[in-house]
Amino acid sequence: MLRRKTTASTKEYKNAKRNTKQICRRRKRQFEENLLHELEDKFGPYESRECTEGISKFKMGFQPRPNLYEDSNENLVAGEQQVLHVWAEYFKGLLKKGRGESSEYCIFWY
Repeated sequence: MLRRKTTASTKEYKNAKRNTKQICRRRKRQFEENLLHELEDKFGPYESRECTEGISKFKMGFQPRPNLYEDSNENLVAGEQQVLHVWAEYFKGLLKKGRGESSEYCIFWY
């Protein structure tokens, strides 16, 4: 981060940012090349399934998974703490259900 906005510190920051980007790109390229070499090695009669799975994963790329859940009122919840709270309520409900009436889905042994 910049302490003072001077031309020297700005240049230093931009150079550090450029170098970091180059390093990240180089490492990503190297990782992908290593992955492709591993897939080439697996391209044989006995490991064809692993090869095709690896190729399909490689072609799909990174796909982030949404972290959205519904609470008891069917509202979407996205924050990490809110999601943990939703799960805590869910499991408390299961425990209450298990203690009271017998449920065919949830049986607890004490």
